[in-house]
Amino acid sequence: MRYLAEHEVSTAADDAPLPLPTKKQLWGDLLRLSWPVVIELTLASFIGMATMVLVSSIGKEAVSAVGITNQPIMIPWVAIQAFSVGGMALVGRAMGMNDLNLTRKACEQTMLLSIIFSIISGALLYIWGGQIVLMMGATPDYFYMAELYMRYSAIGVVFQSISMAVSSMMRSVGRTRLSMYFSGVANVTNVLLGLVLIHGIGPIPAMGITGAGIAQLVSRVIGCVFALIMLFSIHELPICPTWRGIFKPDFSVIKRICRVGTGSALEQLTLRVGLIAFTIYVIHLGTAEYAAHNIAVTIHNFVVNFG
Repeated sequence: MRYLAEHEVSTAADDAPLPLPTKKQLWGDLLRLSWPVVIELTLASFIGMATMVLVSSIGKEAVSAVGITNQPIMIPWVAIQAFSVGGMALVGRAMGMNDLNLTRKACEQTMLLSIIFSIISGALLYIWGGQIVLMMGATPDYFYMAELYMRYSAIGVVFQSISMAVSSMMRSVGRTRLSMYFSGVANVTNVLLGLVLIHGIGPIPAMGITGAGIAQLVSRVIGCVFALIMLFSIHELPICPTWRGIFKPDFSVIKRICRVGTGSALEQLTLRVGLIAFTIYVIHLGTAEYAAHNIAVTIHNFVVNFG
């Protein structure tokens, strides 16, 4: 992107092709765009491990409750991630054509799709979350924890999906550092609040799994607020959406976003269905065994972020 900006044609009449970048320039752009994402995901994994440590101090039942809740919560991300992938592709194509109007509309419609779908899926998970974890095999020793944690997670889906949409738009225009900033704030907030609320400090009583749920929800709200502030306050961003445009459907653009994101959605849906089926099998091994599985998965997520 930096290379293209340095060689941007000055007039529409100039149809001369851009010179091809060298390998050194390509590697430079790749590393410049990648390192903030690596830091962002690595930090998120560290935070996930820290959160798991805090929850595990409550007991293996709490670890199982958080783990069984995370699986159905990931289902809405299938569609939300598809919208983000489609929006990123369309924004990149529009920028390549120097079509700022399409760039803005692609961002606005990606945001709209994410908001609508997350509200619907969050409401369904809030209402039916208890039945879902029960069908997955939650045992009585941690079912009430899972149901409670699910409610906080379901509300957080809305705020997290908005952050995810903003993050994808930032990455599509090469501003990966901005995504790293608000994601980092949210993750650090999650751990600090969890440390205070789960075990209590001073006049604040220990809240256990309720504290973990509140910490997660508050951190997602804060991350969403920071993401929106960056999106609307940094005026030099090519995407430059408006609130009016976000809530004004453009079905031609929506159709293009969905068409591009369909492949990603099917891929992720297959993955999630397989993971849920495997999770159900592990759950039937016992609470301690499932808790061990969740700890191992948390560590594994840290390793795959570099790819």
